[in-house]
Amino acid sequence: MRNQVVFFADAFSKSSLDEMVPRFVEAVEEWCKTSGIGDQWVEMPDLYLFVRDILFDCGVVSIFGHQMLDLNPGLCKDFWEYDTNIGFLALGMPSWMKPDAAKSRDRMVAAMKRWRQHAVRNTDPKVPEDATWDASWGLGAIKRRNKLLDATEGLFEEDGRASIDLALIWS
Repeated sequence: MRNQVVFFADAFSKSSLDEMVPRFVEAVEEWCKTSGIGDQWVEMPDLYLFVRDILFDCGVVSIFGHQMLDLNPGLCKDFWEYDTNIGFLALGMPSWMKPDAAKSRDRMVAAMKRWRQHAVRNTDPKVPEDATWDASWGLGAIKRRNKLLDATEGLFEEDGRASIDLALIWS
């Protein structure tokens, strides 16, 4: 519990937010430039779904960096399927009762593991511990949280860490 409090104080400190917000705005601007949207009127069934997916990707980039989406191109689709099933998953019911819910969770946990393994393999030792951003980890607070978890001597295995990262995206 202490580690979570330390992490959230670090992740949502002024210096971390000063890092995250411009990255989010930059990601939105980048999406707008590369979207190919012209000046023709377009009708769509649900504007919310359109905007939701854009903002999800931009939010992920502003916290975890581009690597998260590069390593997991279907993350947005998988996330919203997981989100739809969170109520069932929270009940602790057997997965055979709703196998798609468990599959969506498993895809998200696998994505978090893939990203974390990549970050560990590609950590730049020259990046200072107190840096607000790390090219491999994204927000510096995430890298520092990983170091805190390393110090728990095996208490948080790979699935546990992936679940913590998934909780961060979901929150």
